Amino acid sequence: MINALRTTVLAGLLALAGCGTPAQISNIKNPEPEAFAQFEKTVHPIQFKKIVVHLDRGQHIGAIEAGLACVPHGDLAWRGGRLALDPREFDEIFREEASKIHLDIVGDPDALFQDPDTWRAEYLVAGQITELKANACYPMAGFGNLTSAKGEAEIKVDWQVYSRLDREVIAKISTRGTGEVSESQAGGDTLAILDAFADATQGLFANKGFREIVRRSDDEEVISDSESHRSRIVLAVNAPKGGQIDLASAQESIVTVFAGGGHGSGFAISNDGYLLTNSHVVENAERVLVRGPSGMEAKANVLSTDRRRDIALLKAENAGWLQPLPIRSERLGVGSEVYAVGSPYLPALEHTVTKGIVSGYREDRGYPLIQSDAAINPGNSGGPLLDDQGNVVGLAVSSFRSGGGETGINFFIPISDGLRRLGVDTAPEA
Repeated sequence: MINALRTTVLAGLLALAGCGTPAQISNIKNPEPEAFAQFEKTVHPIQFKKIVVHLDRGQHIGAIEAGLACVPHGDLAWRGGRLALDPREFDEIFREEASKIHLDIVGDPDALFQDPDTWRAEYLVAGQITELKANACYPMAGFGNLTSAKGEAEIKVDWQVYSRLDREVIAKISTRGTGEVSESQAGGDTLAILDAFADATQGLFANKGFREIVRRSDDEEVISDSESHRSRIVLAVNAPKGGQIDLASAQESIVTVFAGGGHGSGFAISNDGYLLTNSHVVENAERVLVRGPSGMEAKANVLSTDRRRDIALLKAENAGWLQPLPIRSERLGVGSEVYAVGSPYLPALEHTVTKGIVSGYREDRGYPLIQSDAAINPGNSGGPLLDDQGNVVGLAVSSFRSGGGETGINFFIPISDGLRRLGVDTAPEA
C-alpha cells in the first residue's frame, strides 16, 4: 500500500522540472493531545470520512534531491489538481492517533458491504490538504535505485466536523503537521507525508473546540447495549378514545426519525417523551434526531431495541411539544378501517396519510402481524397504524412488492406485541 500510494502521490503527480528549490519545512511539532478517560461512553462516536488534496495544478511544493549529500536536482510540482486520495492509509493513521487518546471511532475499514456500526457515528470528520511542502531525497539514485528514499514534509489540513443530529457542519478547524524520515528506506518519501498527516491529526485532537464537541457532558444520559437492555418499565399512556378520528390532532404526535444517512417514522406514546419506531430505522445508533409538527426537533436516545421484532423505544429530550397517541391493545376485526401515517420516501412528505382496512392477521417466524392495504413505502417504517377513532393499533414494518410495484399487501406490528417485546408495561395516564 505504501508503494502504491508513493507511485500515485509522487511518481504520478509530482513532476521533475529544472533545478530544484527545496521547500522550507518547519521543525515545529504539535504537542501530543491529552487522552480522554479510558472508560466507555466518555466521548461521542465519530467517523473519519475522507481526506482530499486540493492544490493548484503545477504548484511548486519542494525539491527532488539525489546522492548521499541530497543535492537538489529538480522541482516537485503538483500535477493532480484536486484529487481524492486512497483513504486507506489516511484512515489507518487517523484511527491509530484516535486510539491513543481513547476516541470512539466507528466503522470497519475492511467491511465489504454495509457496515451497521457506522450508524453509531454522531459526528463525521473530513479534511482537505490545502498546503503541501515536501523534499524527497534518493541517496542511491546514481545507482538506479529510486525506491530507497528519505524526506521531509509539511501540510496544512482544513478539517470539517459534521453533526448528524444537527445535519450541518458545526466546526471548521485548520491544523498544520510536519513529518521527517531521516534514514533512507523504501517509501521514505511518502512516509514523510503520512507522518505530517499524523502530526496534523494530533493538532486536531488537541484543539479545544474539537474536544468540546466530542466530549460527553457529565449530565448526558447514556444508554449502553440497547439490544440486551430489557429491564421492564411502566409508562403512563392515554387510554383508547371513542368518536371520530381527528387526523390533524393525531399528526401532532408523529415524527420523522433521522438516523445514519436515512430516515423513518415514529410516534409518541407518553407525555414524557417516549416514542416508538422500527429497529431497522435506528440500526446501531445511540442517539437520533426526531422532527415533529411545525418543524420542531429534538434529540432522542435509543433506550431499547428488539431486532427480531424490529421495534425500538426512544426517549426524546426537551420535547414537551410532543403529544402522545392513545393506545388500543384489542384486536380489530377484519375489514375495520385503518390509517397509516408517516414520511414515505422523503422527509418533506412527512405526515402523509393513507387509508385502508385490516385485510387479515398473519405470522412471520412466529411473530404476529397485521395485514392491511393502507399503503406504506420506504420512510413509513415505524409510523403508526390508527383505527377509525385515532388509537394506535400497530406500527409499519414492511410491505410485499412484486416487480418493484405496490401490491396492497402491507404489514404492521401489533402495538401490544411490540411493547411486550420491549419490556414496556402500560398504565392509564392519571
